[in-house]
Amino acid sequence: MSVGAKVQEARIEMGMSRDELARKSGLTPRTIFRIERDESWSRGSLSLLARELGIPFDDLIHESEGTAASTRRGKNDGDTAAVGSRSDVPYSHEGV
Repeated sequence: MSVGAKVQEARIEMGMSRDELARKSGLTPRTIFRIERDESWSRGSLSLLARELGIPFDDLIHESEGTAASTRRGKNDGDTAAVGSRSDVPYSHEGV
């Protein structure tokens, strides 16, 4: 199961809307939408969601990051980026 699917499933099971999860986590509804669609995410955003949804962070990211060869921190914003990619472009894990 993808990170986005795990977030969406947990949010729905808790009876929360995207807006409510956004308010509780400090993220924007658009960020929640993008994460649930597996468009993009940062470790920081996922950490906030994991805490609010009661999901261990490692369980949330295990499958997605486990398939990547390796990752490194983005130089500007703390987003993860695939090694060999441009560090100034936010990491999108499509196809991972």
